[in-house]
Amino acid sequence: MNNLKKDYKKAPVSPVHRGIFLALILGQIACGYALGISGTGLAQAQTVIPLSDFWVGLIGAGSLIGLAGSAIMGTIADRFGRKGMLMVNMYLFSVLSLLQLTTTNPWLLLLLRILIGLMIAIDYTVGNAWLVEWMPEKVSGRFQSHLIIYWTIGFIGSYIAGITITGFGAANWQVILASSAVPGLITAIYRSLYRLPASPSWVATHVNNDEAQQLIHENLGRKWGLSKKLLASKAPAKISWKILFTKEYRRQTLVGGLFYACQAFAFFRHQHLPATTLIWDEVRKRAPLRNHLQPLRPGWRTGRELRL
Repeated sequence: MNNLKKDYKKAPVSPVHRGIFLALILGQIACGYALGISGTGLAQAQTVIPLSDFWVGLIGAGSLIGLAGSAIMGTIADRFGRKGMLMVNMYLFSVLSLLQLTTTNPWLLLLLRILIGLMIAIDYTVGNAWLVEWMPEKVSGRFQSHLIIYWTIGFIGSYIAGITITGFGAANWQVILASSAVPGLITAIYRSLYRLPASPSWVATHVNNDEAQQLIHENLGRKWGLSKKLLASKAPAKISWKILFTKEYRRQTLVGGLFYACQAFAFFRHQHLPATTLIWDEVRKRAPLRNHLQPLRPGWRTGRELRL
């Protein structure tokens, strides 16, 4: 009987699909905002607290350091499911944003920015997987490509907010940094009220087909069900990230990597290359470490010019 049902990935776009997409749109806006807000916030911080150029650059790059967590978030999501992580991460994101109001210590600020970056990594990796596993095949790519538009809205919005937030005296820069809690909380509340559905393909491979079928029936109707491929699938074998560079997948890895790299360079080269320059200039002042790092400068300058 299950085989007679139509593949849910061929279903037309429904309110459920739109609700899932909106949950990710809000997350992208929050992520873009959080990554952009450090620019104006830390620029004001230097006028209030003794923050060296080295620390401005390092704290500014903290959320990008946290994004490296993307390398492990996918594995964790595969083990525990997408829904739970996407329900929790934006609440943690908001709390971490607000905690920036409580300290002026550079080390603690750096730690908070790294942890915020880790929460962003969850939205990037887990959110995209969840979207692909729910969206109809014909529109999946289009919906994914649209996410960058909403990320850009959040990124630009952070600079507008950074300029307009005033009146908090010496703590104004902290309020600017903590303002990312607003889009974070909006996203978290929406995802809680909407009650995100679990991924049918994850449930099919990690729980059982009957529960996955029931999940699809509840959200799309009894006409739709798992594909024959999913019905016959078993729990995936443990694989290494090295598979991305095998002959079967390296072309897709290259295309996907270049796609995201081009987006990142366009937005961050003017924001973070100056920060890198500040870090380098600060390090140069610290002899005898300068003597060991000086031979690296020509390569660094060449790479910088190529990126520009």
